[in-house]
Amino acid sequence: MRSIHEGFHDRKGYLERLAKPMQEKLRIAEHIPPHASLLLDVGCADGAVTRELSHLFPTTTVHGIDLDASFIEQAHTSSRDAVHPPRFECVYLRDMLARPERFDAIMFTSVLHEFFSYGEGTSSVVKAIADAFELLHPGGKIIVRDMIFSEKAKLMPAPSIVSKIRAAPDMQSRIADFERTHGAMETLHAANHFLLKYFYSDNWMRECAEEYAPVTLEQYRSLFMLLGASIEHEETYLIPFLRGKWRTDFKLSDEELSALHSTTIFSVQKPTGQGV
Repeated sequence: MRSIHEGFHDRKGYLERLAKPMQEKLRIAEHIPPHASLLLDVGCADGAVTRELSHLFPTTTVHGIDLDASFIEQAHTSSRDAVHPPRFECVYLRDMLARPERFDAIMFTSVLHEFFSYGEGTSSVVKAIADAFELLHPGGKIIVRDMIFSEKAKLMPAPSIVSKIRAAPDMQSRIADFERTHGAMETLHAANHFLLKYFYSDNWMRECAEEYAPVTLEQYRSLFMLLGASIEHEETYLIPFLRGKWRTDFKLSDEELSALHSTTIFSVQKPTGQGV
């Protein structure tokens, strides 16, 4: 898989965007075992989340990995003066299987949809989760935070939401780009997908092409079940910032907003009796 961070017009803007919802992203910390000794942050970019995790868990070694060497260099630079700096490395997750170290928790924070878009589709997501599962200590956790919708949303019409999106000023060219790439905007899934990306103007063509919610809730549950993992926490919700933005930009009602989502968090545990 090539670097998921290739093809930017505005790399600085991308990193700033990743850092903005930091408090919201750090909800993953609620699911990290309190006495964890070794954590892995997969797809860490410039290490913003990784550094915050190292502050929250000062007695824990936090390891961040990414395929973009320049981002890893930035991560090292930004962590140089930290009291308890994370470890950063440019390496494929799969290459870590040959090493002896195993982790108490492995995080995928807003990155698995990029494994899909810049890898080999669903198989890249499956491989990443399976590799992470193998890299866990027995009893360790995989924590996923990403854009994940239910399978039902692909079949559910959303005429009022779609009509309001189409009626919004200055949206026509972006709707056309979106529909050329992803098909007609008719279902709840398609409308929700568009709403998650329409405002990324600096890297619009790259963002437009990405599949933001390619793997469904049901597919993730099936994958975790096949691995023998137990789902400790599952939560799907709409973050307040987007709720307010969509209400303002498209005049969506409370009822319409209640059908839309931005984020799912899964926390799954490897059985304590299962070996490496």
